[in-house]
Order: sequence, then structure tokens, then C-alpha cells
Amino acid sequence: MSGLLEWFKSRRESEVIRKTREHALKVNQVVHETQAFIIKAFEGKTPRRTQKRTEQIEHEADILRREIFSILTTGELSQPNEREDLMHIVKRMDDVANNANASVRRMALLNVREFPDELKDLILKMMSHSLQCSDMLKECIEKLGIDASEILRLTDKIGDIEHEVDLLFSEVKSFLIQSNLTTNPFEAIVVLEFIERIENTADACEDTADIVKLMALREEVR
Repeated sequence: MSGLLEWFKSRRESEVIRKTREHALKVNQVVHETQAFIIKAFEGKTPRRTQKRTEQIEHEADILRREIFSILTTGELSQPNEREDLMHIVKRMDDVANNANASVRRMALLNVREFPDELKDLILKMMSHSLQCSDMLKECIEKLGIDASEILRLTDKIGDIEHEVDLLFSEVKSFLIQSNLTTNPFEAIVVLEFIERIENTADACEDTADIVKLMALREEVR
């Protein structure tokens, strides 16, 4: 069994484990708030409170990330590779929250009520799939050192769903090229960046899942 997985099993109540799981929950909450923001904006509402919650939770996740890194540098994990594994997981999780929050910031600049229904549907599907990836990633973090076989199942599923997000993003780009949604080049850039950040959210989930999967595979072969 890998050093980090063994450590998770033997010291589940450790502060850094608690904070890692709390960080995963915060990241997942950011993605949930992002979906809520997009739905409300497409309905013609101005979801400023949702945007503020998204910003606040993402900030709280940043604080937790820094606290986890600080704890890890104190030597609670004796092996450098163990610290490195956990740092990579937390950093990649932070990328999930950062991309989700960035999509909200960009969407807030746009008049998305004028988006065609077909485009809205594609974006909502992308966001729904990205949220599924985030939900399963949170579950993977909760199962570290507890259920390697379930982690392997979940991480494979995350990869499958992320692929669907990629396909949807290709459809979105094709639609944008054909529709001439806006003649303002700066607005067009923001539209693409907004949607790209949703795709990047799923990408970051898969990147994190890959690290967790490697840890689970090490446990399976021991």
C-alpha cells in the first residue's frame, strides 16, 4: 500500500485529512453555485447573491489550500513523495474551483438572456456534466484510504463524462462560428472564455482524478 494511502487509513482524524476533505467539499460547492448562477442568468435574472456566494466559497477553498500546504510543510507526513502527492491533489482541486468561479465572472459581463435556446441547452449540458465530475471527485477524496476499488470506478467514470464535455464544447464552438452571435470581437472573446472555463472545470476534475487513480492502483497491486 502506498505511503499516503496507508497514512490516510491509520490517521483518518488527522487535521490535514479533515482539511483536505473540507477543501474538496468547498470546491464542489463552488461548482454547484456556478450551475445555479448559469441557470438563473439564462432565466433572465441577475443572480448577484449567487455570484457573491461563489466568490466567497472559492476564497474559503483558497484559504484551506494554504492551510493544508502549511501543515504539510511541518512534516506530519514523513516522506516527501507523500507530501507531494497530497499537494498535487489539493492544487488540482483548487483548479476546479478557480475555473468554475472564472466562468461566473465572465458570464456576469454578458447579456446571456439573448443567447439562442440551442446554445443555452449546450452550455447547460456542459455544466451539468462538469458538476457530475465534481460530485464524483469529492466522493473520491472522501474514499481515500477506504475503498480503492470504488475510487477506480469513479475516476474511470469521470474520464468518460469529461470526454462528453469535450464533445459538447466542440458543438458549442461550431454553433458560435455558424451563428454570428455577436459582431463585437471583445464580446465574442468573453463568450468563448466563459464556455471554455466550464470545459476547463471538467478537465481539472479529470486531472485530479488521474492522481487519485494512481494512488488507488498502487493500493490494488499491494
